[in-house]
Amino acid sequence: MIIKKTIVVKNPFGLHLRSAAELINKLSGFKSEVVVRKGKESVNARSIIDLMTLEAGIGTRLEFIIEGIDADSAVDAIFSFFENDSKTEDPVYPETVFS
Repeated sequence: MIIKKTIVVKNPFGLHLRSAAELINKLSGFKSEVVVRKGKESVNARSIIDLMTLEAGIGTRLEFIIEGIDADSAVDAIFSFFENDSKTEDPVYPETVFS
């Protein structure tokens, strides 16, 4: 089974390193192959380096192509991840002090 789903990145910080790592962690429980497409570029959704090359900022449209026996469950997890990721609070960065 192949499912295609387009998601719009709503997180004000885009698909940054921490959220990409969380997405990969969510996908680890599925056997389906997951590819992400931005424009003409397609990458492996289980690779943090590949996800970072997409430079997916807020408002970016990402097409997920999920193929495998648990594609239905995987697409639900991806959709849920992006809905919840947009509701996360701003990250807190420690103040940098130079002496």
